[in-house]
Amino acid sequence: FYPDFLNNIFKPGMIKLNYRILGSNHIRSEPIFNYKAYDSARIQSDPKLMNPNYKEFDFLDVNELKKTIEFKKGVWQLKDDLIIPENFLLRAGPNTTIDFINSSVILSYSPILFEGTKESPINLISSDSSSGSLTVFANGRKSKLIHVVIDGLVNASDSSGAVTFFESPVDIQNTSFMNINSEDALNIINSTVSIENSMFSDNYSDALDIDFGTGLISNTKFINSGNDSIDLSGSIVDISSVFISNSGDKGISIGEHSFTRIDKSEINSCRIGIAIKDDSTAIINGVKVSNCEYGVALYQKKIDFGPANAVVSLMNIEDSYDDFIIEEGSNLTVDAIKISGEFKDVYQKLYEVF
Repeated sequence: FYPDFLNNIFKPGMIKLNYRILGSNHIRSEPIFNYKAYDSARIQSDPKLMNPNYKEFDFLDVNELKKTIEFKKGVWQLKDDLIIPENFLLRAGPNTTIDFINSSVILSYSPILFEGTKESPINLISSDSSSGSLTVFANGRKSKLIHVVIDGLVNASDSSGAVTFFESPVDIQNTSFMNINSEDALNIINSTVSIENSMFSDNYSDALDIDFGTGLISNTKFINSGNDSIDLSGSIVDISSVFISNSGDKGISIGEHSFTRIDKSEINSCRIGIAIKDDSTAIINGVKVSNCEYGVALYQKKIDFGPANAVVSLMNIEDSYDDFIIEEGSNLTVDAIKISGEFKDVYQKLYEVF
């Protein structure tokens, strides 16, 4: 009686589990299915559980001796999910376009080396706007994206970014993330990252989300982000010479025990220029913030963390409703002058209109 009762009540997709990963601000939701532990049909239909299938794609050159898998030059439609095993190197070079259609994804358990040129970048697109996520689980082996244009990808799942590196260090140079419809355009999780001379533009939500990461971001532009341009959680990241314009929420969000240095950068036309919260610390030098409702905000959002701290020097804030909004318990030092917090419930104040 009891199993039949459960089968009648718990129809597939009717019940969902809502959860938040420590280090992330996003509430995620996954359906709960009533299925047998060894349901082969389910395993075959789930790209996260599938066996490697790289030998099925005729546009890949495979060298088993050198352990490389390489996209041939040309324009290729990826109609099915591509699963790359560990202990290989997935490569692509100039004159290569990968067109994700039919809700396809690339899941690689090996590092990737996508190296185009200025004249001939590698293109990752979705011509039918149905799909296109690249996820790398390389177990500590470094990947590289150099002269890559990632344009119009759509991650149908809310569990990661359109491009995600998990425990997989990555160097990103001269690469564009554009028109991406995903919770994050680029998500770095528990990895070291270097981003230089790159561009994030016209992305649906967060442009760059780094959870439990370390690294640097330099000489990079963030234009028209639907939510935050840079979102740090539990991370240690140096930011220098970045330009941020027109973020729907925060230009730079620093949270959940993060530490960052921000040097010689410009932020304009965001709701909040820089938010430091939840046991985080920022050292800010030579930064200009303009046309933001709030220049710099320090506060505690989550009960399992504490107040924030910031040291600011040579900062120029123009045309803001409040240059600094500081919650009681948080500490701000501006050009060697300490300013104590005087506001209560800053998070509620910042978002009281929503």
